[in-house]
Amino acid sequence: EGVIFMENILEHVAQGMGMDPLELRKKNLMPDGGTRPLNEAMIRLRSLIAGKEAKWLPDHLTVPKNLISDMLTQLMASADVDARKKTVADFNKANLWKKRGLSVMPMLWPYAVPMKAPFNAMVSVNARDGTVLVSHGGTEMGQGINTKVAQCAAYELGVPLDTVAARPSNTHVNANSDVTGGSMGSDVASYSVSQACKKLRARLDAFKEDNGLVDKTWPELVLAAFNKGVDICERYVNGWDEVKAYPVFGVACTEVELDVLTGQFLVLRTDILEDAGKSTSPLVDVGQVEGAYIMGQGLFTVEKPLYDPGTGRRLTDGTWYYTPPAALDIPVDFRVALLHDAPNPVGVQSSKVTGEPPLCLAFTVVMALRQAVASARGDAGVTGWFQMDTPLTVDNLQRLCLVDSSRLTIK
Repeated sequence: EGVIFMENILEHVAQGMGMDPLELRKKNLMPDGGTRPLNEAMIRLRSLIAGKEAKWLPDHLTVPKNLISDMLTQLMASADVDARKKTVADFNKANLWKKRGLSVMPMLWPYAVPMKAPFNAMVSVNARDGTVLVSHGGTEMGQGINTKVAQCAAYELGVPLDTVAARPSNTHVNANSDVTGGSMGSDVASYSVSQACKKLRARLDAFKEDNGLVDKTWPELVLAAFNKGVDICERYVNGWDEVKAYPVFGVACTEVELDVLTGQFLVLRTDILEDAGKSTSPLVDVGQVEGAYIMGQGLFTVEKPLYDPGTGRRLTDGTWYYTPPAALDIPVDFRVALLHDAPNPVGVQSSKVTGEPPLCLAFTVVMALRQAVASARGDAGVTGWFQMDTPLTVDNLQRLCLVDSSRLTIK
């Protein structure tokens, strides 16, 4: 809400000044070394905690290097934005009942773990074959947390990925873990598992050196350690302020085509360049960007909850009446790339979170639709800023286009 609030303000200011919205955004990018406040819950929590504990609870985020300018330059070239803007303008001049819009939006998303947010991690090595079992405090709900955790464990222990398996979180091994949300689930669980594996690996490396077992394979090493009474399991839970805050950057360009008479629209193309740091799992992260964007697109367009005014009962209680994005809502041409050569020094293995930030970039659909609607309203003789409330359902869009029956007859 905070991100799209400001984006809407920028669109309004640009319209009032007769400026290209993207140029206005470029003029207002945060300088290197700038700060962003973190969420209100963080500030409130800090005010409630007394004594020395409160001093290290951050209530703002410093941005050492703002990557948006460079990312915009890259996206403008890869998405051929300038040429497509002209094509969209020409299309709108030539068509009365079909309109297009193209928008570009940058994003700075401040990631922070708002409280202690413990994610207990237990790493157990089986002595007989060297296989590794990991149980962590996060919940796998399709976001790939188990994949990332297993990859982190394999990397830190120096073992093949197929020897590592993640087990479901449970309240015995992973008691009192925090909520898997705010993009912190995969990040903090991966951090705790990585720390547990580092401690375990250090213990085994010391045993290997002390006993002259440098040539032993992993299964031979863990069996030898077990037979000597060395603990080959490790538990870890992250402490206060261990997982650091950092900015997540992203840029997106979206082009839409709107049917003025019906309010139906197609997302013709979306290009996203997302900053995932040095991704721990690029395939998972690309999927997260795609899924988050489509979820945001649904939130801003087709998903409209309706309630009975008399009883308050929800009327849109199933997909027959409530319409989340389906196959034909996905951009016809969908291009997602992760920013290269941008390691995050304070992230888990130099990575950044990808779960929630890209959802904000779906607001490019709204801004592109605003351009399309503005062109239709201009044909109806109405110009200037107009209120455009989401969700942009077909009936909402059609009404905004100001189609009058008198314009449908041939004179």
